[in-house]
Amino acid sequence: MADEKKRLTPPEFLDTLHRFLTSTDGQSIEELDEELKAEGIDPAAFRERVAAMVAANTEKRRLSWHEAAAAKRKAIEDKLAALRLALPRGKEELLARVRALTETMGPRTAEAYFHRFEEAREEDLPGLVADLEEVIAFGGLDDETTSEP
Repeated sequence: MADEKKRLTPPEFLDTLHRFLTSTDGQSIEELDEELKAEGIDPAAFRERVAAMVAANTEKRRLSWHEAAAAKRKAIEDKLAALRLALPRGKEELLARVRALTETMGPRTAEAYFHRFEEAREEDLPGLVADLEEVIAFGGLDDETTSEP
């Protein structure tokens, strides 16, 4: 029966590669190739496998970043859509909601929205309420960190 070597899993392979590389500091490529050959490893095939693993891992990380960003964007869009659906409809309900929302904000932020509220026309109220809901839903504005004009 032929002497078959166990195929390493990617983590085992990388661990073995790390141990090999740390034990061969300062050696030339030719010396490394000789060590690989002494272990029964084809140096060219070894380099190809390492390059393929690095490329696959790089692509996985790139894609996972995109997937995470897309999921976060979708969650934000869903939250905004839910806020818009929950907006009060009548003028008195809108006015009451603006007052209630500005009470939950820091004084400077509330003042800025209150001035906008005082100047708002009736058709502007849904947009103002939506803005306030969004500011609060996503963490609000920190009055402590804003600078004086």
